[in-house]
Amino acid sequence: MRINALVVTALSVAMVVIIGFLFNQHRVVYAEPKTPHVIYGIIKDASGNTLGSGINVETRISNINYAQSVNTVGGSSRITQTHAATGSGYNYGTSANFQICADDPSTGIREGGQPGQSMIFVVNGKIATPFDSVGNSISPSFTRGSIQRIDLIVSTTDAAAVTSSSDACSTFQQLLEPTATPTPAAPIIMMPIPTATPVPVSGGGGGFFITIVTSADILTGEDDATVGQNLATVAATDASGAATTLIDASINDSTKAGSVLAAVFVADINAGSSILKELALADISKAATLFSAAASANAEVVGNAIAIASQDNAQNMGKLIASAASVDASSIGKSLVAAAAVDSAVIGAVFAVAASEDSVSLGKTLVAGANVSSTDMGTVVAIAATADVDNVSLVIIEAAKEDNAVISNVIIAAAKSDSSSTGKLIVGSAKQDISVVSTLVTSAVTADASSIGPALYVSASDDIEVAMTLLEKGPAADDAALKSLGSVIPTQLWVPVQPPVAGTDQTGVGSWVQMVDSSSTVPYFSNSDSFLTKLDESKTDTKINVSVVNPDVPDLRTGRVIKDYLEINPQNFTSENVKSGYATLSIDESWLTTNNIHQWSLEFSRFDTNQQAWKPSLVKRIGKSGNNVLFGLPLPGFSTWSISGSTEAPEIHFTVDSMTVYPAKITAGETASITVNLKNVKNQSGEYFLSLWVNDQVHETKRVVIAPNYTVAIRFDINPTNAGKYSLRVDSFKGELTVDAAPVVPTPVAMPVIVTVAATATATPTATPVPPTATPIPTAVPAPVYVPPVVIVPTVVPTATPTPVPVVIPVTIPPVVATTVPTPEVIEIKPTAVPAVVVPPVAPPTAVPPTATPIPPTPTEVKETPSGSNMFLIAGIVLVVLLVVAGIAIYKFVLAKNN
Repeated sequence: MRINALVVTALSVAMVVIIGFLFNQHRVVYAEPKTPHVIYGIIKDASGNTLGSGINVETRISNINYAQSVNTVGGSSRITQTHAATGSGYNYGTSANFQICADDPSTGIREGGQPGQSMIFVVNGKIATPFDSVGNSISPSFTRGSIQRIDLIVSTTDAAAVTSSSDACSTFQQLLEPTATPTPAAPIIMMPIPTATPVPVSGGGGGFFITIVTSADILTGEDDATVGQNLATVAATDASGAATTLIDASINDSTKAGSVLAAVFVADINAGSSILKELALADISKAATLFSAAASANAEVVGNAIAIASQDNAQNMGKLIASAASVDASSIGKSLVAAAAVDSAVIGAVFAVAASEDSVSLGKTLVAGANVSSTDMGTVVAIAATADVDNVSLVIIEAAKEDNAVISNVIIAAAKSDSSSTGKLIVGSAKQDISVVSTLVTSAVTADASSIGPALYVSASDDIEVAMTLLEKGPAADDAALKSLGSVIPTQLWVPVQPPVAGTDQTGVGSWVQMVDSSSTVPYFSNSDSFLTKLDESKTDTKINVSVVNPDVPDLRTGRVIKDYLEINPQNFTSENVKSGYATLSIDESWLTTNNIHQWSLEFSRFDTNQQAWKPSLVKRIGKSGNNVLFGLPLPGFSTWSISGSTEAPEIHFTVDSMTVYPAKITAGETASITVNLKNVKNQSGEYFLSLWVNDQVHETKRVVIAPNYTVAIRFDINPTNAGKYSLRVDSFKGELTVDAAPVVPTPVAMPVIVTVAATATATPTATPVPPTATPIPTAVPAPVYVPPVVIVPTVVPTATPTPVPVVIPVTIPPVVATTVPTPEVIEIKPTAVPAVVVPPVAPPTAVPPTATPIPPTPTEVKETPSGSNMFLIAGIVLVVLLVVAGIAIYKFVLAKNN
């Protein structure tokens, strides 16, 4: 019984001990931690001197001090003091956490601060004024989880006595007291239960150390990745403090600090982006040095951070980018490419801001980025141009000066991304520096005209005069670019021309005649030089009659805005007499503006009476005259015409893919042929006015009708009488013709013919004058025939003969006649009432080679026909041959008979 009683007693005691232990354990793990507000910084006296260590610092809320100090292993103390200044100058809150405890609203006591409550700082019994890191006075309030730099200036004003509270940070203090480990009575407890490690619980919120990284840590840390990881932890709750620490470190060693910042981005891109936002708000020059160093260390990860940080404030990031670009354009350019790959839209906005800050540095940055990816940078540029085309234009100019080839690829990529903004960017840049941009556009269209073409249409719509000058100085002056762009935009619209002037043509063949009487008023043709024609033969009193009409069949093509209809009729000549014509139309600018007419879309369309359809011809803008815009057009004949425009620029319909000039060198008066292959690239037949331009002036125009997707060879003949070098152009192909002066024809020389006249016996005879007879000049033959002079000698009479008196009879030697080079026949289709001959719509060959101009045949030599004494010589030779043959036959006969 006694033993049983002892057992029951022991078990009861053990149960009480176990229940008590479990109860205590339950108290330890039940409460939820409340994160404190952590502060650090520099404390100075009223004279600006940094305080030394060991000075008491309090943070009061409602006059209760809720400050505590927590070391790196979680040890806590209510004694909060300054410590020795670090390399960054901080003298409190860095060697150990300076924490303001948080209250747990679920308890009935006040353990710490509540969100939004004002905090008062007391240093050594004196009121201290709080400041931020840049010296601005602040009024901080309690915020859970905040890590904040607060600098303090100690005043001379005494603080009120602190209100005592046993609840301040009370829970944590209680937890610091280790729970007693009960000693079980043997032999019931088989294993001791360990003492629980203190865990932060409800109320106070302390008990764990919050990492703080100083500038000294950054500069002296051997492992940048570890320091970066720690700094990322700080930045997660105090990005401003982390940014300030990095800048402080960067002053001493920007490379080291930049490497740590890059490590922060690797450890936590979001925390790093928060630092980047704060850098954009700090001292921009110091931040730029740090930022560029980070980009140099790891451009890709910095680019990712740029993309994230810029989403909140593109304006500030643009300023930081511009400043950093002036420090290290190459690294920032590489980072921008990485950023653009993440979010091109926001980086485009950042680029526009940066362009307004420093276009020169950003130009170099653009080159560096484009060397990595011209596609990504082209997209960024196109987006930026929509925001600030003027400043982005300056960047393009600076970048093109740096590397024209690379930036031409950027322009191509930009045009593919957004042809509208790129077109405006091109013309905007051209306004700033036409020389640089014309070279840039020439490179771009040579490389990829199909991408640049749509952008140039926009350029022409935005500012037609600048666009025309740009193209004339750029692609039109470069043979390769001319061919490339000519396959995308019709050359009639942008290649420079010179309107002809009345008088002899520059080649010396034919004359340009004014068709408009200067004293009359002709609709749309403002002066006497506005309509000129070059006829194939001389005619007098020629002119044209122009009248505005209402045609029976109006021009109802979709998208066309009709200005007027004109009837143009020739007087005293016909369309068949016209070698070429050139008309200059005068259109009032208000009509173009009111109807939003693209000035490349204007057409002068001929009415085809046979097909009862309007056949369009593009006209070229050649300038302005007062309130009117002038458009030029070469014409091969006359008809009824409509004047119309559109809001859209025209597509390409015909292209020329080859050109030959044969021969390339001739003598004045000889003929050279220019042959081109003209292709209709559309799926419908079309009419085209194809012109040969000589020194930028129209020489001859042919009207050609071609079946769909068909190529035909067209030939022009030219026979200048004026020597010199001529620049030739047909559509987008150029050539050159050299014309040498014709040789001087020698003056005919009289050859003497001596005639002897016999004397009579009774008187001295007088020489009878024989009138000179000139050998007639033969008509043109393939080669000259030399006719020798003939000397006539009469029979001498056997009587006394006086000394004959020679009489000189001049005989003219015929001049050398130039051989005419035969050329293949080309049929020109004239715009008469008879329908034009259409090239049959046969299936086009796979590849159409250039039609070679036939090589002129070698002139046949003209030989003299045997006559006179030559006939007797031939007869004699034949007789001798017959005699020899006969002799041989007789010899053989006699020899055979004797045998």
